[in-house]
Amino acid sequence: PQGVRDTALLCLQELVAGQPGFFRDFAEVVASKLFDLYRGCNQAERHTASMVDRTVERLLGSIEPGRAIEILVPVINTEGAPLLQMATRILSRMLQRVPQDEVFGHLDSALPGVVAAFSNPHPDVRKAAVFCLVDVYMTLGEKAMPYLMKDLTPSQLRLVTIYISRQQKEREEEDAQPPSAA
Repeated sequence: PQGVRDTALLCLQELVAGQPGFFRDFAEVVASKLFDLYRGCNQAERHTASMVDRTVERLLGSIEPGRAIEILVPVINTEGAPLLQMATRILSRMLQRVPQDEVFGHLDSALPGVVAAFSNPHPDVRKAAVFCLVDVYMTLGEKAMPYLMKDLTPSQLRLVTIYISRQQKEREEEDAQPPSAA
């Protein structure tokens, strides 16, 4: 059954990539079923969990980012690891696809779950939360600080600002690189 499930996931990935319009009317239902499958994967089924992860990411990448965020927020606000980690990581990518002014509209619903994930006992969940908060800052700049300051503890805020500084330095270094000749 695992081989059949993995093949079905691969087919679903290809269908999402090739015919994304098929999922417009029921992306929430498909995402919900994929979340259920992911939730049911054990340690021995890491390959299947990875395939589900890629499928969810492709599915949510094929719809409007705001709608994808609305699908992810309830998962982030209610789930534990490892589904929380996956949803937080994908939320980070979706927020990067949304115009800056729309990101503000999602902060009140998305940030509480991400901030709560920052205190999760699983280090991978905490790491995903930190990177998501850094991405929020990188998208909004200093306008994000009031949101971060009101919800994070001083030590959490310090950690996030360290990662923000690293990200800014990496971007500056990338921008300073001369374009490669092709």
